[in-house]
Amino acid sequence: MGVLSNGGAGVASGGPQRSSASCLSDSGLQLLNELVVGDTNGKLYVYKNDDSKPWAVRSCQGMLTCVGVGDICNKGKNLVVAVSAEGWFHLFDLTSTSKHPDASGHHELAAAEEQKPVFKQHIPANTKVMLINDIDGDGKCELVVGYTDRVVRAFRWEDWSENSDHVSGQLLLLKKWLLEGQVDSLSVNPGPDGSPEMMVSQPGCGYAILLCTWDSEQQATTEGRDNSAPGSEAPIRDVILHQTSGRIHNKNVSTHLIGSIARGSSSENSGSGLFALCTLDVTDEKIMGCCPSHCHLLSTTACTTVPAFCLHQTLIADGIWTLKLMEGADKLLWSVQVDHQLFALEKLDVTGNGHEEVIACAWDGQTYIIDHNRTVARFQADENVSAFCAGLYACKGGSNSPCLVYVSFNQKIYIYWDVQLERMESTNLLKILDCNPEFGSLLQQLGVERSDVSAVKNLIHKTLYFPEKWQQSSTTQCQDPAGIDSSAHCTVVQDPL
Repeated sequence: MGVLSNGGAGVASGGPQRSSASCLSDSGLQLLNELVVGDTNGKLYVYKNDDSKPWAVRSCQGMLTCVGVGDICNKGKNLVVAVSAEGWFHLFDLTSTSKHPDASGHHELAAAEEQKPVFKQHIPANTKVMLINDIDGDGKCELVVGYTDRVVRAFRWEDWSENSDHVSGQLLLLKKWLLEGQVDSLSVNPGPDGSPEMMVSQPGCGYAILLCTWDSEQQATTEGRDNSAPGSEAPIRDVILHQTSGRIHNKNVSTHLIGSIARGSSSENSGSGLFALCTLDVTDEKIMGCCPSHCHLLSTTACTTVPAFCLHQTLIADGIWTLKLMEGADKLLWSVQVDHQLFALEKLDVTGNGHEEVIACAWDGQTYIIDHNRTVARFQADENVSAFCAGLYACKGGSNSPCLVYVSFNQKIYIYWDVQLERMESTNLLKILDCNPEFGSLLQQLGVERSDVSAVKNLIHKTLYFPEKWQQSSTTQCQDPAGIDSSAHCTVVQDPL
């Protein structure tokens, strides 16, 4: 594992960031992922490879709260999407970036026409989280936006041009949902029949399934359904709430979730998909106000120094955080409790076996990596964290590798690249050696039966802790009773492990 920091050269990432304003994705269909970061000053930064300087910088209108990359126009081409708190929706096409980079490979920032988005539209303000995905199973991407007023809206791009290289159209509102609690996470997860389900986190370790009913509603409108006719159907319920625990969690504490967690071969992927949630079991509530220059803990009676609007202001408490991995609404696979204040939840395959681990990050940089069998690995970042994301990034070697990205409260970005573990589960040396074909031949040369576990353990113990005595003993065995050296007929294996 390596670490790359953009702070080493004194380069800051701009204003404060949110986790929803950073992502790892391929912005140009080059199969090599970049890091895209937005800040509260309206700047959009794109980082490539191991360079601490941004490869491209774009200017947006307003404070960026949501950043994503995807084929939002459904033309087979990824575009960068940036949405501000004021409701400005921006589209950037980085594949058409200046063809004349400078000597260091960075693109000129002077060309004003290249700084402008290829499309901009105003949507409802107070955006909080965003998702670009196919949420209704029609094979086309929709844009889903969560708001601070407990509202979720789904949009679809209406194209006005048949030219795949030209962006011309607008976002159309498909549906609006009103939730009971605050929305902190949006995700898509396979349902029992394999079709995608739109999931929204809800306080108290709950979540809601949002039904995509716009096709049926449009059909009803087209047919001019008479709602007063006898036998007319009741209104379709478009929000289905789920609680993942019989115990009542604090309803004022946010819940984060991540869905569609990969679990290996296709034979294991039948039925509902895997998703993870995290929330806090509260015992003593306080308010945490994080200003751009510092982070401090304040009691609820001394909040005069907390900004009226702070992107990092959140409710925390002295309590235990609970992480859960679930399969469908009713099957709990495991539950883990930690004592660090979690604020971000991601998924990433760090072992290369096709099973994605759950990655949870706390404000102090403590990071938990948990596999499907509840095995936990912990990692501590160097600084307190204001934003976090995990995914594949092409840092070195011209290929993507698992990485963890942290943004500190000092506006510095740390990329821990090539985060790979040989295994998550605990094991022992004997099991590892059994997988090595050379181990069996060495045992045969030493006259030790492979099935004799006690003798094999004794051999390993002597080799590791008393190698000199074991070598002398093996040499003695190679001499005949008369003291004549017969090493020509005896093979001594020194330090076989």
